[in-house]
Amino acid sequence: MSRVVGLDPSLSAFGVAVVEGGRVLNAASLTSGRETGHPRLEGLIERVSNWTRGALLVVIEGPSYGSGSQSQKGHHERAGLWWAITQELWRDGVAYVVVSPRTRAKYATGNGNAGKAAVVAAASTRYGLGPITDDNVADALTLAAMGARHLCWPIDVVNPDDPADVKRLTAFAAVSWPAGLPLRVAA
Repeated sequence: MSRVVGLDPSLSAFGVAVVEGGRVLNAASLTSGRETGHPRLEGLIERVSNWTRGALLVVIEGPSYGSGSQSQKGHHERAGLWWAITQELWRDGVAYVVVSPRTRAKYATGNGNAGKAAVVAAASTRYGLGPITDDNVADALTLAAMGARHLCWPIDVVNPDDPADVKRLTAFAAVSWPAGLPLRVAA
């Protein structure tokens, strides 16, 4: 199977995108409604697992350690969700790679400091889905595009003569891509 899944973890709107064989199959923002605590985590983990099951590679956004928007409230639960998702991937034998928020933004726009609006605009034009309004979906789609490029079936065109595209390729090259897939075979 040639499926890549991009994940933008969030407690309130978890971005997910699926690319298979060089084309976007689906992209969505998973919400947790009014749930909190363990029920919220369990629901998100289960829903995300349904998207990642059978994937060849998952590209997940890493924590944003330097973000000023990371308040103490919810930080502990967000970290728990991230670790629970990656634990589930590991347990299921799904290879995954972590991409920092700056690297994701740089791949999308050519600028690692690009804001959410710039990433949404880039994702709307680069990945063939048309207008995207949800920044979580844009982030997940960018991550899936990076994974698809790693597996040699890109969903976006990169021109090595375009300075912005050279920056995108620099961001892509900065990721510690897995050398062999799968990384672990489930028992």
